Amino acid sequence: MGEQINRWFKPIIVLLCGFACTALAAEQPQQNDWVQSGWQELELQHPQQALLRWQQGVNNQADSRLFAVLGVYQQAENAWQQLHQIGSAQQTFIIHVRQRYYLLSARDVALAWPLRQQQLADLKEAAGITATLLATSAKSLKHDTRITDEAVPEAASPPVSTSAPDWLIRGWQQLDSYDVDQALQTWQIGLNDLPDNRLLVSLGVFAKQENAVAKIKQIGRRQQLLIAIRHIGKPLYYVLSMRDVPTDTESRQASLADLKKAAHINSRLLALASVNFKNRLIPEHYPEVLTSEPTTRIATPDKRHEDSQPSTEKPLTTENYPPINRVEVTGNQQVSTDTIILELRDFFDMRNSPANQTLIKRRVSDLYHDTGLHHARIDIPAGILDDTVRISIHEDARQ
Repeated sequence: MGEQINRWFKPIIVLLCGFACTALAAEQPQQNDWVQSGWQELELQHPQQALLRWQQGVNNQADSRLFAVLGVYQQAENAWQQLHQIGSAQQTFIIHVRQRYYLLSARDVALAWPLRQQQLADLKEAAGITATLLATSAKSLKHDTRITDEAVPEAASPPVSTSAPDWLIRGWQQLDSYDVDQALQTWQIGLNDLPDNRLLVSLGVFAKQENAVAKIKQIGRRQQLLIAIRHIGKPLYYVLSMRDVPTDTESRQASLADLKKAAHINSRLLALASVNFKNRLIPEHYPEVLTSEPTTRIATPDKRHEDSQPSTEKPLTTENYPPINRVEVTGNQQVSTDTIILELRDFFDMRNSPANQTLIKRRVSDLYHDTGLHHARIDIPAGILDDTVRISIHEDARQ
């Protein structure tokens, strides 16, 4: 009799378990249907709508809900590239808040980080993360979707105050033809002919050429933009504007407000004299300047033509220390190198003193804190007196 009962009830129990598992599996995508909705917008070539869907989805989550952090980027192109590389199967999405792009996953995230690493091992592998997988709360990512971060339409862009020089226009034409190297050379030759004290607005410094190119295309040629290279050990690419720059720093912020908005800069605009970017090696030896050290050093910038720092904490300028010309970053995975270098652009050409290194550590630590990553440890080795700041980052100091 017992065996007959087992024969009758065992299939029923298996069938009920199957229905239960199917219901649970169907329930998970329903909780995160806003993620899939954003991916559908991407398939229709509507990236701004995708960002809106994802932001609205995050806004509807409980403040305590955790999202895995797969990357933080200054440039949208880098975030989108990594998003597509990982794919939608990992429930990935992008949020744009505080002028940065957060690449996140909506998969369930354990509160205990050791368990998190075990449960999301496949997510770490897909994202190429070998360190600890960090997480941030929905509360830190919520943003009013009524306020958009979209650029000002082209038709609404105000005309620049003076006509652009021919060499600047010619460089943009070469850039439009995908001849980036020729455009950089054209701009460098034109820049070399400027008066030494001609002020240029600095809108960012990048370790990678493609990120600098993406930045000037994002801001637009109406703002009289160019890229200049400072090659010290390795090239750094500066995005500059040829717009007329008032010498008074306060009036500068008002007269160039449209430029600040187009470049998504909330802090004070900085201006540097053109002498800081002149490089006589480039017209004759341009290919070599990108791959080898120049035979002569670029002259130390004239500090009389450089703005004071926007922070109230002014770095010390003790003459016993060399000026900062290069920043090396290691150990960072969640926050991109370009984001860190852009955050530290105010320190270039300041003295590499212990006091300034302390301020740099604090600035990078604040950057991680602002992005919701609260356990990062920032180290700069002491006693190295050269022109390079070497930043070592341990993104989860709890390990």
